[in-house]
Amino acid sequence: MNNIFKFLSSRIEFSIVFLAAIFGVIFFDIQHDYRAYVSEWISIFNGSYPNNAYGVIFHFFSPLCALNSKLPKLIFVLLYFLSIYKFIQYNIEEKLIIRILLYNPLFWIFGVAYGSNDLMLASLTFLAILFYINNNQRSTGILFSIATNLKFTPIFIMPFFLFKENKLDFKLLKTITVYTILFLTIAFYFWDVKLIQGFSFNIKRDSSIFSIFRFISGDLQPLRFANITSLDFLSIYFVFFSWLICFIFYLRFNINKYLILLLAYSNVLLFYKSGHHQFYLIFLILNIVTYIRHKHSILQNKKLVNSALLFWIWIFIFTILYPLTGQYSGEFYIREWVGFPTFILHFILNVQLLLHIKKQKLFSL
Repeated sequence: MNNIFKFLSSRIEFSIVFLAAIFGVIFFDIQHDYRAYVSEWISIFNGSYPNNAYGVIFHFFSPLCALNSKLPKLIFVLLYFLSIYKFIQYNIEEKLIIRILLYNPLFWIFGVAYGSNDLMLASLTFLAILFYINNNQRSTGILFSIATNLKFTPIFIMPFFLFKENKLDFKLLKTITVYTILFLTIAFYFWDVKLIQGFSFNIKRDSSIFSIFRFISGDLQPLRFANITSLDFLSIYFVFFSWLICFIFYLRFNINKYLILLLAYSNVLLFYKSGHHQFYLIFLILNIVTYIRHKHSILQNKKLVNSALLFWIWIFIFTILYPLTGQYSGEFYIREWVGFPTFILHFILNVQLLLHIKKQKLFSL
């Protein structure tokens, strides 16, 4: 009887939050990045070539936007709730985690209000991992292919699922490859080689907000005494090599994929020069998946738990402050300095995660 009550109460709460989010999609004006999305979709629908930092799946939303400008954002939100519903089916006992997914400010501000496509990216990744856990390689491959062709971020995630005990999963690779070729072929038919512009957009991004590189190159310029006004060019090297080292260790020492994946992606965010809030949506998903898979050992590691809590409280607080301060404008200069304490907190989290992985590896020998 108690289990039935839990089952019903979780779904009632889920339904109420779902309806509130749908109302929010309708209520909030088109703003922030979503305004640029709509402009780009209308331009593509009217016959122009894509001119943005995204993959081909993003371009496919142009006909839907032509029907109703809020329809793509509605799909982003619906996919997010679909991923939560799938998670509830997988692990209904984790009420705290479900509520974090339902109520976190990254979702409400950058998903419901601002309509960031990173919400869809995080949802697709979440679904792909949940299907992977349930040994459904076909669905995992399709979802990873869609996600990667929406934005290029999952390129840092997929390789950890393509290898298991140092063996390449050809079935998963085949599914991802076939659907990626399908998407690219359709897109190439409409837009030819203009498709590859997204890569150059990402490389040319300026450093921003939560990134340490923004702190270095912003108005404060703390390294000006050494005649250094920007280190943005180093970002791509730190990102690539810090990720590559984790992946090599994963293959070489057969470290648990969820722990090392979390560290690898955490390194990507730590060193990526474009530190936008919405990029932390997919990181939140990876944190949740890793916690669920290693709950017992993680809860025993108080330093790791405390560093993670402190980091996410910080991210959530400054996510809430973002719209309240006119997107960090005004006398407090938040945009100029927030990257430094964020980097410190994130670095501490990475160190604790690395120590935890080392400890788990030693116990497994």
